[in-house]
Amino acid sequence: MKRDLIPIVLLILAAIFGFGFSTNNVHIPSVEELGQDLLGSIGHRWRWPEKIEEGKELLRNSAPLSYTAKDVNGLIVEKQIALAVLDTLTGEIFEKRVWLRQSDLDISKTRRFEGVDLELDRGYSPERPVRIEILWWNSFNSMYRVEPTHYVVVANKYLVPSDIIPTLKEIEEDYTEIIYVPYSKGIHHSQLVNEGKDYLNDAVQKAFKELERDEVMSKADPSKLVTDSSTQELVKRIIVTEHMDPDLLAISDDEGKALAERVYVIIGTNKEKAYYYTSSSASARGISQFIRSTYTTIDDKYPEAGLITDFELGTSTHYNVIKAMVLLFDNNRKYLGGLLDTINEDEVDLALAASYNGSPRWVKDSITLYGDKWLDYQDINPILRPETFGYLKKLRALIKLDFWR
Repeated sequence: MKRDLIPIVLLILAAIFGFGFSTNNVHIPSVEELGQDLLGSIGHRWRWPEKIEEGKELLRNSAPLSYTAKDVNGLIVEKQIALAVLDTLTGEIFEKRVWLRQSDLDISKTRRFEGVDLELDRGYSPERPVRIEILWWNSFNSMYRVEPTHYVVVANKYLVPSDIIPTLKEIEEDYTEIIYVPYSKGIHHSQLVNEGKDYLNDAVQKAFKELERDEVMSKADPSKLVTDSSTQELVKRIIVTEHMDPDLLAISDDEGKALAERVYVIIGTNKEKAYYYTSSSASARGISQFIRSTYTTIDDKYPEAGLITDFELGTSTHYNVIKAMVLLFDNNRKYLGGLLDTINEDEVDLALAASYNGSPRWVKDSITLYGDKWLDYQDINPILRPETFGYLKKLRALIKLDFWR
């Protein structure tokens, strides 16, 4: 038993059996002081990763989702979303379902869903009355809030168009059910952050080992392996950077720590499915946000790496697309040539990141014109695009946080 719980136990025994004792020089902590420590010692006999998996399994075994026939545009008029809800006081998980109407999405002018009422399906766990609202709409990765507040969503089952699913098999149905863990503050726990770190570490190590096993040589320096052109730390930082919101970083009060951990929670809870279905407005896909033309170019230039040729499947398979990232860093190093030797050593990763996000041509022009002041002069006479400059701010925040040491 933890030492700071002993006084509380003694007080309870005294109340029950009527004996007294001296509390001189004994600090009796309040519930507020004990906080999560008390809750974890008395209430939590479970681990977050286990409950996440339990929630997923509950939804895998639950009834198929229902939906209303499509409209003239081929869109579903109304559909169910199944939610696995965890009672954080007891560790019990139960299923709730809500109905989402297409008209709700049309009415909502922002992702915050003000004024949109999610209708509960009363046929699921009616003995547990709840109120469920969407704080931030993002399809299968929407942020939910449940009342009472000791309930939290740990997984959802969601209908998506079948054509967004990366697979080599034909899918006959127009829509397919997926199970995904949507991020919320309720699951932002150190256990899940560490799950994400461990998973990403393993995926990056696997990618590097495969490239080394296959003896894929660098094109920037043919005397070396391609894995010498970048580091595992840079790859992990780029992946996290890709999924951090620059606007939220600008107003962050912890230098971006919670935003970076959010990415790890998503990775740790969804593992190989993290960002699997994700595509940006620029058609950048997956955990590394590759676009088709870049991926195809790298696949053509490094056939010995054995990348998955199919773009959708290749960019959704983590260890494979991480290999593609390493190859892209090497390709960009070759393009930049000796210019990387003219800038500060601690800015080489920034140059590679700027090339990854934007274009190595912009980096080359910047270094050619400004030399080792290539970053300082972007405020005066920018060559890098604003998006890329914001990207570097995110990366610098991650370097400062130093998650990987």
